[in-house]
This record gives sequence, structure tokens and C-alpha cells, in this order.
Amino acid sequence: MTDLTSPPSLGSGDLAALFGDVIQDGRLLTIDSPLGPDMLLLERLLGEEALSEPFRFELTVRAKRDDIASAELVGHKVSFTLERADGSRRPWSGHVERVVAGAAIAKGQRYYHLEVRPWLWQLTHKTDCRIFQDKSTLDILEEIFGEFGFRDYDFSGVLNTPPKRDYCVQYRESSFAFVSRLLEEDGIFYYFAHTDDGAHVLTLADGAHAYVPVPEQELRYAATDVDLNNVTRWRHAWRFVPGRWAGSDYNFEMPGTDLASEAASVTPLETNRAFEIYDWHARFQTRDAGARVSRRRMQAMETGHDTVQAASTARDLAPALSFTIFGHPAADEAGRGYAVVRIRHHAIDTTYDTGPDRRPPTYENSFTALPVEVGFVPARTTPQPRIDGIQTATVVGPAGEEIHTDRYGRIKVQFPWDRYATGDDRSSCWLRVMQPWGGRNMGAQTIPRIGMEVMVSFVEGDPDRPLAIGIVPNAGTMPPLTLPATKTRTAFKSASSPGGGGFNEMTFEDLAGAEELMMRAQRDQTELVGRNRMVNTANVSTQDTGTLWGSRVGDSEIVMTQASILIQHKQSRIILDGERVRIEFTNGHFIDLSAEGVIISSTAKIVTVRDESNFTAVDGEGVVAKGKVVHTVDAGEGNDVTVSAEGVAVNGKVVLLNCE
Repeated sequence: MTDLTSPPSLGSGDLAALFGDVIQDGRLLTIDSPLGPDMLLLERLLGEEALSEPFRFELTVRAKRDDIASAELVGHKVSFTLERADGSRRPWSGHVERVVAGAAIAKGQRYYHLEVRPWLWQLTHKTDCRIFQDKSTLDILEEIFGEFGFRDYDFSGVLNTPPKRDYCVQYRESSFAFVSRLLEEDGIFYYFAHTDDGAHVLTLADGAHAYVPVPEQELRYAATDVDLNNVTRWRHAWRFVPGRWAGSDYNFEMPGTDLASEAASVTPLETNRAFEIYDWHARFQTRDAGARVSRRRMQAMETGHDTVQAASTARDLAPALSFTIFGHPAADEAGRGYAVVRIRHHAIDTTYDTGPDRRPPTYENSFTALPVEVGFVPARTTPQPRIDGIQTATVVGPAGEEIHTDRYGRIKVQFPWDRYATGDDRSSCWLRVMQPWGGRNMGAQTIPRIGMEVMVSFVEGDPDRPLAIGIVPNAGTMPPLTLPATKTRTAFKSASSPGGGGFNEMTFEDLAGAEELMMRAQRDQTELVGRNRMVNTANVSTQDTGTLWGSRVGDSEIVMTQASILIQHKQSRIILDGERVRIEFTNGHFIDLSAEGVIISSTAKIVTVRDESNFTAVDGEGVVAKGKVVHTVDAGEGNDVTVSAEGVAVNGKVVLLNCE
């Protein structure tokens, strides 16, 4: 940081200059601010720019006022320039992050220190929790930038359009961190192109094709010559990198597919082949995606393998600018092309001083570059947010539906932290639902319904991988039974859908002395038994059927009892016990079959039929019998009467015939 505790020493002519009509034209450094033309005079510039990082400039200015209020500068855009060798000006612009009032120079004048950042940096002051669905990284960036009115960006350098993300969560992180993380995941770098009209354009790219040659294209190496556009220091460095990156992940829609992927280093190192960086949960769901991720991760590590640290007086160098070095005494250095990945600027203009401390204005920089054929891939330095605990969410779905699910039994939810959700089927991705048991077309199936509150866990703490693991009651979705009065009961109770009004239920009552299993079907109950079914009732078993009860048996039906069987319809009934079968009728008559005989009680006709030619009919007027041998009356001791088709035979000791 620049020392602002005391100003430079002032010569005898300084005060007159400070109070005179001092302007910036023709100076090495200039600045335009909301305070008006030449109200700030730029004396010192320290700045750092890098690929995939917001730039930061520290500017020391002489102000023609000593009462500048914070609201006049903080958050506002300023533009500043550096004079090139041909007299043209290199532009920069940015927003004032911080203002520090320094030492007084003279009455009404003071030093101020400004820290300047790009518009992208302002997103560090916006944190949020929100969900994006079916959008690519570029789609998400455009949406976020548009919410703040940011329009200075250029995505044309991204040749490989990143795929859409099915579900992407920004969770308790700044919008800047969120944007940075997505770009790092997709291997996209950025830099800022500063324009003459005071804009700094966020420029995205995904390869070496995006490097822009500096106007001079060639930089001369001259260690002892500080003329413009010379390289004064050159150090070439090589760093050890692993020989391979490997990773894998899991896709529940392809549970038997091995998604493992790897990419080998293309560096010429031979000592790194045994070393591998392996990552599980590498955030890809297909083999093709795994191949892309592996290549990007390996390239990100290789980006730091071959680099140059140098210093120069070239005033146009900036991140993503390429150049060719010539004049280097080492044969393997001269003529090679490089691209700048980081640069630090240092410029001083003390020409506002008229005393002995006045020096010629100077500019120098130090920078890091990589071979121009190597595409820069940003390292994944932005941490992925984690949700390590369990959250709750509300099940949601389309309007008018009570149950919303898919072929996997998944659900949609709305998290309480999502301020942008609308409570419909667009509020989240599909969440798999944990079941108590499951397998290949078997297991349990309980689908949480719209309005229920569910517990949600996250695979590896990843907000992009939620799982519903249970249901919890709340004041709007109370338990099925009244508590604590029914605390001894375990119940499974559903509700008819749509509309409600009915339910199925299975309840276990565990109150000592009143234990009970109760099952209720709102409409139909179907029971299928593959082989045998046995029901053992220790005491009483009853069945109450409202309209019709039927039984169909393919072969035979056996009913066994130790006592009796009673079948009753209104006042009629059939009684079976160990000694008899008795049929009783509503009018009081009966049929009684036992070992002692058959008793038939009737006031009407009694008909016994074997076939059409053999029957007996008894009524109140007599007996009618028909058959080959219609009737035989046997009184014993040779006394009998037989009526047949052949005639009437009467046998007896005495035969009496009486007629009138």
C-alpha cells in the first residue's frame, strides 16, 4: 500500500502550482472522476490484473478539495490512462471500492488514495440462495448480470458452449463466488478489455484462440535498457505436475455403469507418471462429460507447469495479450510466443512538484506468461458450498394436483430459503425419496404429497444433489391420530385423492390389555394368497357383510369346528353340531337329521323326489306315492301290505276288509 501519512516534500514553487490552474494534459497519468475535469490529479498507480481475477488498482491522487465526501466517489466509476510512447493513451476504468483521505498538501488540497475494482467485483456484495434449472453457465451469467443492469460483457470467445445444468444452486455465497465457481467448473477464463469510451468489458474465452497480440507483437529483451517496450528481466520456470487426473461419479439412472474417467498429462516430464490426482464425486453424470471434466482438470494443473516471470517497460501488456520475445541470448527462448496471465503495474508521475524531489515520470511492470500454444484453464479455487446438515422443504407440484411424481417416485420441493420459487413444479429438481426398503421391482412405495414437509439431505453435502429422506408433521399437516391421547398407537393412514373425504388405515393399538390390529379399506379390499392361507382365532371370529357374501372353491371346501356351526339369515338358520343337522325356518317348521332319524315339521306338502316316476307326496289331505314298489307297510310277524305295479298284496294272520 502507498504511504499516505505524509506528502512528498514541497519545493518553493509548489504552493503556487498547487493553487494554480493545474491540468493533466500531457502527463504520464490522467484520471477522470465524478468530481469534474482535473479535480483529481493522478500521481501514482499500482495495479494488478490477471486471468480469471478481478483487477485491483491503487491510485494516489492530489485533490483540489480537502472535503470530498464518501458518497462523491465510493461506488462510482473512474477512468484513468497511461501515456504510450507514441503519445496515445492506454485506458483503464473501474469502480471506486475504497477512499482514504491522506495528508494535507496546502489549504483546500489533500492527498486521497483510491482503490478501484471492476463492476464484476461488486457482485461480492450480493449473496443469495437461489436455484437455476435447465440453464448453461452463460445463461446463468446473463441472468445475474441483467439483474444489476450490467451489459459490458462478451461471450464470443467461448467456442465450446457449456452444456445446460439440470439443477444448479447458489447457496449462501456471493454472486461473484457463484459466477467464478461455474466458470472454473466449465474451464472458462475471463479478463477485462478496457476501451477508450471508459468501459471495461468482461471477456470470456475457453482456449488459446482468444489471446490477442500486443500492438508491437514483438518485445525485445534488453536487461540493461529501460527504453519503452523492452523486457528487462526474464526467468523461465518449470514446475512438477502429476502425470494424470482421474475421477468418477454415480448416476442412479445408470447404476451399473462405471463412469470412471482420466486424462494423462501432455507435459514432457517422465518422472510424474506414477502420480495421479483422483477425485470422487467429480460432478459429471455421463462418460462424455467425464472425459471433458478430466481433460479440463488436467489442463488446469498443466497451466502452471511452464511459465515465465518477467519485467518490462511495455505499456500495452495486459492479461490475454500475446507477444514474441526476441533478442534473448538463449537460443531456446528467442522467437517463442507467450501470453500474459498476470501483470503488476507501477507508474509514478511527480511532475506536479517543482522542487528538488521532482523526477521524470516512470512506468514499469512485472508479469507472468505461459507459452502461447497453451490454453489457460482456471484452477478450481472457489470453494463449493456445502450443506452438511438436514433441511426441511415443502412438497410442491402443478396447480390442481395433490400428488406429483415421476417413474422413479421422485418429488419436487420448495426450500424455505428460496425467495424466487413460485410453489409449483418448477421450484426444484426431481428429488429421489428414501423408502424403508427397495429392490428390483419390489420394496415400499410411499409418495410424499403436495403440501407435506419433508426432510432433505444432500449427497456429499452438495446443494445440487438433494435427497428426500423422511416426512415431518407441522401445524398444517398434523399426525393422523390425536396426540397424546393415542400415543400407544402406531398408524398408517392415507387419504383419498383427489379431493380427500376417505381414507385407508392400518392401526396397531399397543395399550396393555386392549391390544388391537385394525384395518380399514375405504372402498375395496383384495387379498391374494399364492398357496395356503391359515387363520387361527383363539376365541370369537365374526364377519359382517352389508350386501352379498360369496365363496368360490375350485375343488372342495372343508369347515372344521370343535363345537357347532350356525348359519343364520333373519329368523332362518342352519345348525351343525356333532350329533345332528337342523334346519329351522321362519314359520317355525324344521328338518332335523340325526342318528335317531329324520323329523320333518311342516303344515304344507312334503315331497320326496327321486326322479319323475318315483316320488312321495304328503299333505293335509293324504299321502300320494308313485313307483314300481310304491309303498310297503310291514307290521312284523308276517303281516304286511305291498302296493306295486303288479297289484296289491296283503299278508296277515287275519285280513279284515270293511266297506259299505
